[in-house]
Amino acid sequence: MWMQLLLSVITSETTKQLIAYAIKKLLEHKSDGITKDVINIVIDGAVQSKRNTLKEEDVLGIREALQK
Repeated sequence: MWMQLLLSVITSETTKQLIAYAIKKLLEHKSDGITKDVINIVIDGAVQSKRNTLKEEDVLGIREALQK
């Protein structure tokens, strides 16, 4: 219940920033992190989803970070 309240309060821009932060932290973690291919699949799914307004240009920074 508290999670639904939290999600209804935060804006989509805040959500994008939180996702970017989480992905960055997972990439930095050497033993427990996720791989770049998994992150790309998640990003592709989020961009293609009809339930949000996320566009490819919104994730360019993340995609550039994955190339490094």
